[in-house]
Amino acid sequence: MLPIAMQTFLFTSAPDRLESIAALFVSIAQLAIGLGALVGGLAVDNFGVPSALWLGVAGALLTASLIVLTSRIH
Repeated sequence: MLPIAMQTFLFTSAPDRLESIAALFVSIAQLAIGLGALVGGLAVDNFGVPSALWLGVAGALLTASLIVLTSRIH
């Protein structure tokens, strides 16, 4: 649901530049996937598989807290 909300927010913020916003959205999503794979791979190589799982838990909690904080602001 979050990617749809983010995409909707971006498209409504610049309705005259939909192609540019779509390219930006896809680029950021691909960058996030690549960075997640890189960080997870480094965690597994250096600390083992459980560290990657705990890193994922920490990232999910951080994301959830950011969503809650930003929803209270708006």
